Amino acid sequence: MKRFFIGLGAGFFVTPLLLLALALGLPTEKVGPARWVGDCLKVKLAVAREEAKPQIIILSGSNALYGFSARSMRERADLRAVNLGMHAGLGLKYTLYYGLSVAKKGDLFVLPFEYEFYEPERYEGALSLQILANDPAFFGKLSPPEQFKLIASITASEWIAFVRNRTRPDPVEGAGCRPESLTKYGDQTANQRAGLDKKAHALLAARPARVFSLSAEAKENILWFKRELAKVGASFVLAYPNTLEPIFNVEENKAFLSDLDAFAAAEGIVIIGRPEDRAFSLDQAFDTNYHVDSVRQEENTTILLKQLGGIDLRPFQGAIEEQKDQR
Repeated sequence: MKRFFIGLGAGFFVTPLLLLALALGLPTEKVGPARWVGDCLKVKLAVAREEAKPQIIILSGSNALYGFSARSMRERADLRAVNLGMHAGLGLKYTLYYGLSVAKKGDLFVLPFEYEFYEPERYEGALSLQILANDPAFFGKLSPPEQFKLIASITASEWIAFVRNRTRPDPVEGAGCRPESLTKYGDQTANQRAGLDKKAHALLAARPARVFSLSAEAKENILWFKRELAKVGASFVLAYPNTLEPIFNVEENKAFLSDLDAFAAAEGIVIIGRPEDRAFSLDQAFDTNYHVDSVRQEENTTILLKQLGGIDLRPFQGAIEEQKDQR
């Protein structure tokens, strides 16, 4: 019996390591979700790194990808801005990690995190695929328990996809984010009403409301980001995410919002706007409870510009003239 439990325990820890070795040896960049996340993220990070002067960097999941327009911030407000919104499934820790990789002196990060970011890390498939396919160095930065959770989060169908893609890569068609659908500054343009998925849209009406909580893990990650930004002379403000109105009820989430306010006040962190400002109706939704159509995208950008009004934005101005000089 003792040998049985020893063997069981050894298998519990050794199996994920063997799976990791297998995954790292497979061409996982050919798996559809790994490719489209990786390709779009490379484009966005390259654009952010090209800018030598201070800029406003919108960093979050896809509520920012679909919900704001850095191009409009440049054209309408003369502000150097880039949209690094990508995929909420990448989680808070990895999102902050890749955001930090482009930070420089004077940059201002605007962080409209999806509410799930404030809860414990979920280690979704999007994160596992991105790390194994495109950023294995990040795996080494995780603690052993985090590494185990990440490997354990990979589903059986994803392991099958890894093996299948050794000879038959997933098609690019139907991918979530394609570089060609982005503006030069990282905004989603494939959110026109004409391209609406009616079935996906219809399902949104049945989505249940959620009550969120602020985890110690999220607070620790945000404070880490604050310290690292300070080292390079950059800063950030928190903002509320674009959310389908029935999904996030302010009254039901009063305790969460109060905890977030208290945390921010205690740590000297600025939160701009109100959650109500970011709530959108079903007729403004595109395909998920965090994705808006192109019309609401522009409205959100206008709201964001007003919310940034209390901040000195002069260091970020000059985008229009610089764009003319590049022609």
